[in-house]
Amino acid sequence: EWELGIVMTGFKFCDWYYQFIEDKPLTGIEGEQNATIKYIPHGLSACISPRNTPISLPLYQMGANYLVGNGAIVKPSTACPLTMLEAYSTMEDMDFPGLDALDLVIAPGEWAVDEFLKSHLIKIIMTVTSSHTAKDILVRYGRLLKKTADRSMGVAMYTQPFKQFFFECAGNDAGIVMDDVNLEHVAKWNAMASYTNSGQQCFSMKRIIVHQDIYDEYTECLIKEIERLKYGDPTDPTVDIGPLGSRRILMMMEVMVAD
Repeated sequence: EWELGIVMTGFKFCDWYYQFIEDKPLTGIEGEQNATIKYIPHGLSACISPRNTPISLPLYQMGANYLVGNGAIVKPSTACPLTMLEAYSTMEDMDFPGLDALDLVIAPGEWAVDEFLKSHLIKIIMTVTSSHTAKDILVRYGRLLKKTADRSMGVAMYTQPFKQFFFECAGNDAGIVMDDVNLEHVAKWNAMASYTNSGQQCFSMKRIIVHQDIYDEYTECLIKEIERLKYGDPTDPTVDIGPLGSRRILMMMEVMVAD
């Protein structure tokens, strides 16, 4: 429900976004208008989405490409592929316009990345991921270019056209609390920023830097807010914190807490 709300809110702004890709006249130095800026679709996009938002981000990727005239292949996370399969099936049932240019592939991540990089049909790779995975994709692309280089003239000629890469990478986001704030109000929103979706968001607050003069008082307020959060079955709409998405993430959290 939370994710669908995000999607519906986002698509309300399609008309607003579209104004940025409409043809625009280009005014010369002397005021003449003898040129036009045109935005041309790049072509087919390969979109890789994460497990923490299994429907909103894949639909955003599809929607963004649909809006600008690109075809799109979305590869949802193998940890939760059924959500997008159901969403795509619903789009088929409602005869969604342009669906022939939007497709879905269920495949292991590393295999899919290699296939997307090798394919001459894929012009764009969009992914929401960790910075480590984004760097790995670029390393794989570099190796592919090197492997396929033409050396017939004695010099390595990289003949493959460049692909476009769009990475949205998770950060190590910090909250900064100064000494002149309303502590209860800030603690409430800091808890929400840290624990929404059980903290499994690329933009979740991972660190909180607090002015030393209010450190103890702020810590007490934050603990009270965290203790108010309800944990349990994530299908219960009254629950604030559900389980982590994988054992690997749990192990990372245990290491951080121990440190």
